[in-house]
Amino acid sequence: MCLRRRALALLAATAVLAAAAACSQPSTEHPTGAAKERLARAGLRVVLPRDWQGRIVRAERGFPSPAIEAANFRLAPLSASVVVPSPTGLRRSQVRLVLLEVGNPPGRHFPPTRRIRPLSPADFGFRLPEVRAGHAFARRHFSQGGRSFSLMVEFGARPAPEGLLRGVDELLASLRIDALPWANPAYWRPLRRPLTLPRLIDGQRCQPSPASDSAPAVATALGRGPAYAVLGSAGGADLSGEIVRRGWHSHKTLWAFAPRYRGPLLIRGLRLDAPSGVRFHVGGPTLIELRVPPAATGQRWRYLPSDTLFRTGGCYGFQIDGRGVSEKIVFRVSLTPGSPRPVARAPAPRLWPLPERAQQQCTRLQAHVRFVVLCPRRLPRPTRGWRSGDRPAPVSSDIFGSPQHPQLHTPYGLEYGYSAPVEPESGRNWRKLVWHNRPCCFLHFVVFVPHVPIPSGLVPVRLGGKRGQALYAHGYGLHGSQGLYWANHSWFFWRQQGTQYAASLHYFGPGTTALLARLIRELRPADTIP
Repeated sequence: MCLRRRALALLAATAVLAAAAACSQPSTEHPTGAAKERLARAGLRVVLPRDWQGRIVRAERGFPSPAIEAANFRLAPLSASVVVPSPTGLRRSQVRLVLLEVGNPPGRHFPPTRRIRPLSPADFGFRLPEVRAGHAFARRHFSQGGRSFSLMVEFGARPAPEGLLRGVDELLASLRIDALPWANPAYWRPLRRPLTLPRLIDGQRCQPSPASDSAPAVATALGRGPAYAVLGSAGGADLSGEIVRRGWHSHKTLWAFAPRYRGPLLIRGLRLDAPSGVRFHVGGPTLIELRVPPAATGQRWRYLPSDTLFRTGGCYGFQIDGRGVSEKIVFRVSLTPGSPRPVARAPAPRLWPLPERAQQQCTRLQAHVRFVVLCPRRLPRPTRGWRSGDRPAPVSSDIFGSPQHPQLHTPYGLEYGYSAPVEPESGRNWRKLVWHNRPCCFLHFVVFVPHVPIPSGLVPVRLGGKRGQALYAHGYGLHGSQGLYWANHSWFFWRQQGTQYAASLHYFGPGTTALLARLIRELRPADTIP
């Protein structure tokens, strides 16, 4: 099997919450013994308790947002990345705090708060499997000023000593977070220009905007730029088989923004041939407009995965307004029973019992970790080789992490698959060969326990009989990946018996989510796999 070994290296490398030595800016540190020292960077300000040490770091890859690391002991050199739990271990008298800014939108999972409250018993309800049984661990998600954070505190004793709790609460009370300018509704007021989308009357035909391959590593995009909408085909969106909630059909939409424009964008939608509106979803509440903040730095393409919600089919349009920029994208939305899909749906593959070697690897991993390892009872098998007449590739499996060295804080799980994918990097004719990514010829399925925050842009769903959150694939290629969460995989996150799990399947077009749901339904504890 050719399940890129660099993916395993990526998993190990991105098991960090904030990278260290290669940071473009030096960290702020204060030696043990300093009294009431202050840290300030990236819109974060905090006062360290007496005899604490801390720093604010930025990662260059994976999680580019800032993180605060503070402890009542001397921190490891910056070349050692900020991981949770503590990589050096903790004595009973020690405590270590990590506050990581994440990209998730404020909402139910990152509730807004005006004041950072002290730790409460509810914060101690979640436990990472790698945290020692004798250590207390607290975690909290919250948002303030349009910014979302994950707070994690590890104590060297359990329960947490009162003196250490007072130190943590003192630090949290001093924390000040600068609001993002675009968190203020007034920031968007100049961009909320009147909608000038063309209305269709007297049976006028819908004329979709031109399609192009301008956006790299994504499917056909609509628009002239700087904003491009990826809806699934050159004509628009097909709602057949999409999820419907409260009368709204949810259609996965990827937005691509050219580097020539780095300012904010306001996206609104409207039906052009009848009275009806459009809604948007990016992981929080349903929105009547999509707000795209300005780019931070660099000259790279920006990508925003989202869902566009439609009541029914028809002719629709997006209006995208920015500073000195106004763009319109017209497209069709079809909801006719039996209407053709933008890409032919692959037939549902037959599932076969898990190979013996994969069963052995499940058992081996379970023997070295404390959480329940989940493995699929059955998997697809290839039905043909790369070329007509070639023998199908064997089904293979690999272990994430290092079971013999559980002190290494990497994601733990297994991956399964066969053959190699076709990606934009595969050559000029990759689009003609992309059908090889179907289960007939290629598969890459992973299940693991993540030790980094889950990505942004999640959608609440039910897959394989489990309630959780999904992040749908952008398309082909890795552009738009969030750390170890590859953009060419569809992801599902759920909790089971107190453990956070992640499962993903390499995108192969329509039918990807359906197969992912079948494989999730096949998951069983490793010790029950025959």
